[in-house]
This record gives sequence, C-alpha cells and structure tokens, in this order.
Amino acid sequence: MNCSQHQDEQMRLFCKECEDIICVQCLLENHPQHKVKGLSESHDIIRNKVNYWCSDNKSATKHDLAETKKQLEEANEKSVQDEAKVEEGIHTCEMQWKNKIEVEVKNLLETSKAVLEESRNQIQSLLDEVKFCENEMENPASEESLIRLYCSLKKCSINKEYDKVGPLLQLNAPSGDILLGCIGEDCVTRKTNDISTQTYNSHELVSDDNTTAEVDKKDLVTLIPLADLVVPVTKIIPVNTSDAWLISDRKLFRLDFSGIQMAAYSDEADDIAVLNNGDLLVLNRSTSFINQIDARGNVTPFTSTDPYMPLCMDYAKSDNSVFIWMSNKDSRQMTVFESNGIKKKSFTLANSKSESSFMSVHSSNNFSITYDVEQTTGIRNYVYSYSLEPKNSYSFSGKSGQSPYLQYVCKGLCYDNDGNILASDMQFNTIYQLDGKLQFRKILLDKNDGLISPAAIAYREGHLWIADSKSLRIYDYQALK
Repeated sequence: MNCSQHQDEQMRLFCKECEDIICVQCLLENHPQHKVKGLSESHDIIRNKVNYWCSDNKSATKHDLAETKKQLEEANEKSVQDEAKVEEGIHTCEMQWKNKIEVEVKNLLETSKAVLEESRNQIQSLLDEVKFCENEMENPASEESLIRLYCSLKKCSINKEYDKVGPLLQLNAPSGDILLGCIGEDCVTRKTNDISTQTYNSHELVSDDNTTAEVDKKDLVTLIPLADLVVPVTKIIPVNTSDAWLISDRKLFRLDFSGIQMAAYSDEADDIAVLNNGDLLVLNRSTSFINQIDARGNVTPFTSTDPYMPLCMDYAKSDNSVFIWMSNKDSRQMTVFESNGIKKKSFTLANSKSESSFMSVHSSNNFSITYDVEQTTGIRNYVYSYSLEPKNSYSFSGKSGQSPYLQYVCKGLCYDNDGNILASDMQFNTIYQLDGKLQFRKILLDKNDGLISPAAIAYREGHLWIADSKSLRIYDYQALK
C-alpha cells in the first residue's frame, strides 16, 4: 500500500510506539527515534489489534464508526452551506464595493471554491474509509485487506474530532488579499477598513461619490500569528506570496497553507538562503559546513568554510551566486560560491569584531551587512552598504542620530526591486526606507501602524514581510510606497 501522506512511498514499517503503519518518509518526519519493525514481522500484532476491534470490542468500534460517519455527513452538509454563504457574502460585498474590488471578487470566488472543494474531497475520502471498515470488519479477505482495515479503523474510530473538518472561512486571495470575517455577516454594517484590496497602488481609494478616503496602513496587512514560536524570528525567506522559511530560536520552520510547522531538519540554523531551484541552504555558526536541503528533504553538505566560521549568507539571483560572510579570529572575509558549492572568489571588507551580523544581497555587485558594535559608542548596530565596482561603502546608524540614549537596534535588512534598502529598528518600532547609499528616504511603517518590535524583514514579489513580536505581517509594498 502507498502512504496517504507520501503518495510515492510504500508503507513498509510498523511503529511500535504509535501503533502506526508508516513509510520511510513518515519515519523521518514524524517518528524519529521510535522503535519500528518491518511490516512482515508485525502481522501478528496487527491481526490481534484488528481482532480486538472486531470481536470483543466490536460494538464500541461500530459505535465509533457510526459517530464518525454521522460527523462526516454533517461536516459535508455544513461545507455545502458554507460555500453558499461564502458566495452570497462575496456577492453582497461586490455590490457595495463594485468600483473597488471587481478584480478581487473573481479571485476570492475561485479561492473559496478551491478551498471548499478540497474540504469536500477530504470528507468524502474519510467516508469511503468508514464504508470500507463496515464492509471488511466481519472477515478481511486477505493480508492486504487486513493491513488496509487496520489503517482505516485507526484513522476512523479512535475518537477523532471531525466537526472541524471543513474550509478556512478566512479566505486568502491569490494576490495575498484577505476577506476578513465577511462570511455570515451583514456587509451593510461593515466599515471600509474591513476589506483590503491590492488593486490600487496608492494610499487613496475612490469612493462611489467621487470623494477620496485615506487608507490606513493597518488595513493593508495580512497578519499570521506567531504565538507558538520563540520570538523574535531572526530570518524570513519568502518562497511565494503565502509560503516562507523562518528561523526562530535557531530552529527551522516552514509556513505553508497548513500553518507554521517545525521542519524535519534537526541541526541548529543561524541563517538560510533559497536557490533558484528551490533548494534551501542552512548555515550553522558552530560548524564550518553549509548544508543543502533539496525538495525531497535530503540533506547534503553544500560547502566547507574551514578554517573560517560562517556568520551569515545570502543568494544573488543575478549571477546564481552564494555570498557567505565568514570570521577567523579578528579577520572577516566575504567568499562567493557557485550554486554547486565551488568557490569563485573572496575579498576582505571593513573589520568588525561582531559575530552576530546578517546580510542582504541585491546583486553580485551590491550588498549590505548589519554589524553589532560596542555599547560604549551609544549605538547598537551599524548597517553597511557595499559596492564592489567601483569600490564604495556607506553606513547608517539610525535616523535618530548617535546620541548614547538613542541606540539603533536593527534585526532586519532587505532590498526592494529598485535597489532601496529596507531596515528595521526594534528600538523605535520602525521600518526605514533608505537609498542604495544608505541615505534616509522615508519611514515606511512605525508604531502608529501597529508595529510592536519589528525584527527580521524580507521582500518578495511586491510584498514586504515583517516578523513583529507575536505576528508575521505581510504588506502590499506598492501601497506603502
């Protein structure tokens, strides 16, 4: 039998601790260090368990199956009702906001239908499992049927909660927009800031009476809770508008449609970079190796930095190169590698004794680094921007100047598409936009926009990602400009 979680893997193992039939990939991801046996060696255990469920415990098992079936049928009916409510709510909003969200309505409808269809497919799949159990409980036809029955009974009858099966009613549009709580509400009573739309690239939206209304930046943001993580998040690498890699407490996490999950990667992670082919590079400051993780989760060494200790890194898409900032006693060196781990060149930059720096690369010629500096200077961080041809460097120590009472605490750095440098300031809860020479341009966001303690930031495909205290904020960058 193929694994339901990993379609290309066959279930060949039996986890004695969880009493699960699993594949090799399940063992690596969900059952590390568990005691397992080969499936062929576990037939007696499986048969005894099935006999228990189907004989002495038969009435309880049938009751569980009946309850599961009832809950699934109710969830299926609720899914149909939810779909009707979603469509009705979206159309009601469309009538009220016709001039503003016509484009978004189509995206929201398509997204809602896809979410609801996926939910119905999940429910139908579970119903099929229940029916199979009811048919096979009396007398499994073969060893294969016995194994299938074991998996189905464990999935369907062990006190599962199926009332939560169904779509997420907070719908994410493909463009990253979000329809907040519109389902089942009277849209007539809703305020203008309940719907954020990315159709317009300015701070003003034209209303039906041709007047203009300033849009609050708080209403242009998608919020993702980070309550389960040890904050602050020290690095974000967006994969697309809704997926990202995160580092928190030197552990690697992945954000996707199912939420934020800890990655199977076990080593400590201080920095990460994503190559064009989707492979992830992981830097651990306590070792001299950079590891590479491919799409299947295989981990291999990317390159060795010995005798230097790697501090931080980034990937330059312009020439498919990996920049690694390294330390050796009091010396610092930037080394550039091909995407296959082969060294291209290395050079020395301004000296720094810091070993907790981080960087962002705009191109193979321009990059920026944040250094920690001595507290006696009155400034916590410096941001340095470097140009290799011609060789120039610039520095930024916070808009508030160099007063010993106003320390600049920068834990986030990235470039936008125009070569502007975006930098966070945890001390003043601010995101700055600087030009390529680190001259101050404007404050993009501050505490008045809800920022509490901005740390890591990232830019991708027109969206600005900010790890801010207990939440991850995703902004439409064009609306902020």
